[in-house]
Amino acid sequence: MGRGMSQSQMQSAQLTWFDWCGKELNSSVRKFTVPTLNNSLIFEASGLDSILPAGSNATDVWTRLNLTAETDSGTVTNEQYVTSNAIHLV
Repeated sequence: MGRGMSQSQMQSAQLTWFDWCGKELNSSVRKFTVPTLNNSLIFEASGLDSILPAGSNATDVWTRLNLTAETDSGTVTNEQYVTSNAIHLV
């Protein structure tokens, strides 16, 4: 497979939800494999009730997504921050 991903290795994605004060509300790890075209579905849900932590409002939370994958040339990591509402500075 050259310098790409090894298909047989499991990769991991950690989704961690926080409130705006920085308190961790929920965390989960999902395992995935990377197919030849480098496209993987890590999480699929419909409606905020099935996406947000229980009892949370979209305006009160944000999530951090950490991906870790092993390639032929070493470990690759990616970190993304996601909010479901626009951030307004006051």
